[in-house]
This record gives sequence, structure tokens and C-alpha cells, in this order.
Amino acid sequence: MIEEHNRLFSIKHMFNMKNISENEYKRLAYKLSSYEAHFVILDPTNRHKMGHDKNDIITDCKFNNAPCDNFRLIVSPQFLNCYTFANLDTKSYPIGVENGLSLVLKEEEVSANFFYTETSNIQNTKGLRLSIHEPYTIPDLTDNSIELLPGHSTRISLLQKNMERINTPKSKCMPTTWYEKNSGELSGFRSTSYSCIQQCKIQYIWDKCGCTPAILPDLDPLKVEEDNHLLCGFSNQSNQQGYQEMIAKTNCELKRADELSMITEPGTHPPCVKECPWDCSSIEYSTHVSYSRWPVNEEVGHFLRIYVTEKQNQHNKDYHEILHDIYNGLFDQYYQKNITIDITKLIQEIWYKIRNPQNRNELMNEIETMVNTMVPIPGISPQHLNLSSFGLAEIKWVQDTFYQVNIYFKDPVIQVHRQVLEYGPEDFGSSLGGILGLWAGVSIITVIELLEFLVHLISVLFEKHLDKNSSLVTKVEPMSEKNW
Repeated sequence: MIEEHNRLFSIKHMFNMKNISENEYKRLAYKLSSYEAHFVILDPTNRHKMGHDKNDIITDCKFNNAPCDNFRLIVSPQFLNCYTFANLDTKSYPIGVENGLSLVLKEEEVSANFFYTETSNIQNTKGLRLSIHEPYTIPDLTDNSIELLPGHSTRISLLQKNMERINTPKSKCMPTTWYEKNSGELSGFRSTSYSCIQQCKIQYIWDKCGCTPAILPDLDPLKVEEDNHLLCGFSNQSNQQGYQEMIAKTNCELKRADELSMITEPGTHPPCVKECPWDCSSIEYSTHVSYSRWPVNEEVGHFLRIYVTEKQNQHNKDYHEILHDIYNGLFDQYYQKNITIDITKLIQEIWYKIRNPQNRNELMNEIETMVNTMVPIPGISPQHLNLSSFGLAEIKWVQDTFYQVNIYFKDPVIQVHRQVLEYGPEDFGSSLGGILGLWAGVSIITVIELLEFLVHLISVLFEKHLDKNSSLVTKVEPMSEKNW
């Protein structure tokens, strides 16, 4: 990341970028040092290797008091590997915190950002990001997500809301459709208003900049076939012209993204929001989030035995490499006079010297020297909580690395929000009948009498019409011989 930042600084002057503002330069530096910059350069089939494996993040999973492993990989340009949980039995939704989805998560120690990014409001944070969304839809991890705290148990209670909207000329909604692959098979994700907005942004930036922004994630990362040369931010590293073209397209992408997020007049919407209506049918979740410290200090040892020390997994490797090397190393530096004693060897030497009376004085001098060189461990104080003991180092490592998340439905109730016409045909008929009854005195009897009158009038006119036609008929007789 730092290397990419320095590279941008050097080519800023190489390609005569003096007209670029300082703010634009900082945004370019952040863009080229982000995950997205590496995402667009890598081959599509290798992008998932940038992120962490599922087993490195998800330490334990329980759903309805049973182990679960129903996760699907999505590779996000902004957040790399993301795993979405899919309940195989979509008709079963247990109620209560003890029966919901419970996760024990782990975060890697080393962050990918090595310098502070003042142009981003969501970077430079430690923690995992969680999005609760409708099944089979693309999650919005940027604007519709919950940031989890390490060393805490996060409780998220849900209330499901089914949204049903009508489709009229003045109140349009988007029907449910499914993404289809080139092979014709369903990808398993359906289109939503959010995905429509993202696709609209992609088309808008393509028309303005001639490149495709990496916005939507790879839904099937192992089968993606994509031309990297069309992506904004891709550079041909074999020549300087490739870098110059990459910077120009990336800067264009940032400017067009600003245009798509701006509201020009009060009461209006950005272009893509205006083009993509709400979903005709969707599921939304009202959430209530609470945090508590987890695990408590006294339970860390038992926690380590369950999830780390008794398992030959990546966590066990991290425990030995990171905890012992880093924290224990700092402990040794803090207590430089501490020494390691081989108890077996010491007992043998003492026993040998005790048996030889001539060495008793030498033994007493050695013990006195050993006691004087050893430094007792001081009491716990705030300035050296991380270094005062190996046990406290374990506590810090667990509470800085692991998370617990409990997601559950708090009530066996689903709220249904149905959009209806404020003034429909039934309302028009009722209003018309009321007006006629009030101002014209029209009633059911009056209507029947009116119909009877009309029928009688039509019958009379019809009879008169028949009489008129009969009077116009002339009697014709054949000629006799007398007329000749």
C-alpha cells in the first residue's frame, strides 16, 4: 500500500499533473492504496485469494442450537472476502437469543492500511462489518451495515417487515427478477433497488469515462470471466502511458461518483436513485443493537482451550506465533533481569553440593546471588497491564481479536406494510353516489323508476316507429282484361 502511494507521488510530477488539486491528489492516493486498486489488477479467478478463508474468520457457528456451515462466498472490491449466511430451511425462523444465529468470529492482527486516510470516513477502524439483508439479495456493506467491536458480544434483535408496494403510473415499483448467467442458470441472487442503483452508476461512469467501476461484488468469484482492461484503475504496468491512462480514468471515476451522490435541488434525488424505484415486494429488518464485554477475564483460559489450544487450526498457529513472539517478547524486554531456571538441573547441583560439605558455603553464595538478581513481578497497574503477566497478554489477545454475535428474532410477529391507493375506483363510486344522493335526491327507488321510464319510453318510440312504417305500405292489385 505504501509503495503504491509513493508511486503515485512520483508519477504526479512525471505526467505533468500540476493542475490537479491537493484534495483530488489525496483521493487518488487513497484509491490507489485501497483493496479496490489491487482487486481490478488481479485475475478474476484469483481475487478471492486476497481475502481470508472462511475458517480463518468464522471460528464457530450455531443456528437453532445446531452447528451450521451454510455460507456463500462473495468477493467485494471494497472489503474482499465476505460470507453470507443462508438458512437452508427458509420456513424455519426460531425465536429468542438462545435459538438464533450465534457466531464466534476472529479478525486478523495485521491491517492492510499502513497510513491514516483522512479522505475516507469508514477506513482506519478495527473491526468486522455485518449486514443484515433479505435472503438472496446483494448486501450493502457500506451504508447499510453494523460495525462489530472486538472483545464484545453484540446482540442484534430483529423485527421483520414485509413491504408490498403497488405499481401505478405515479407510484412505480420494480418487480422481482433474478440475475442470470451466460449459461442460463440462475446465480441465486435477485435484483433489488440497491443493485439497480449500482448498475445505473456503472453505466453512467462507463458513458462518461469509458471504463467500468468496480462497484458490484463478484457473486460467483470462481467462475467470473471479465476483461480487466475495461475496469477503471487497471493499468498496463509495462509502460508509463498505461499509468497515465489509469490515473486519468480513476480521477474521472471519482468525479462522476460525486455527481451521482449530489442532490441539486431540495426535494430531488440523485440521477440513479430517481431511475430505480422501490421494490414491489421486499423484506426489511428493524434492528436493536446492544454490546457487552466478552469474554470476561476469568473465562479467557477456558475460551482458549475450546477454540484455540485444543485445535490444530490457523487460530492455534496465530496463538503461538503472535501471542508468544510479540507479547512475551515485550514481557522479556520490560523485565530485563528475569532469568530462566532449569529446575531439574538446579536440584541436581544442589543435591551434589549438599553432599560435599566443602561446597556448602559456595552453594549459599550462589543462592544469595540468584535471589538478588531476580526481580519480583510488581502488582498490576494501568501502565503495564499488557506486560505484567503472560495471562494478561492472553486476555488482551483474545479481547483484541475475537468477536461474538447473536442475531435473533425477538417476537413471533411479522409486520406487513402494504401500499394502497389513496383514491381508487371504489372511492370514486362512493363519492359519486353520495354527491348524487345529497344534491339530486337520487336513491335506489329513483334509479329503478328512471330505468322503468326509460324502458317504457323506448317501447313507445319503437311502437310508433312500427306504425309509421305500416302506413306507408300501398296495396297493389293485378290488372284485369277490362283495363286493356
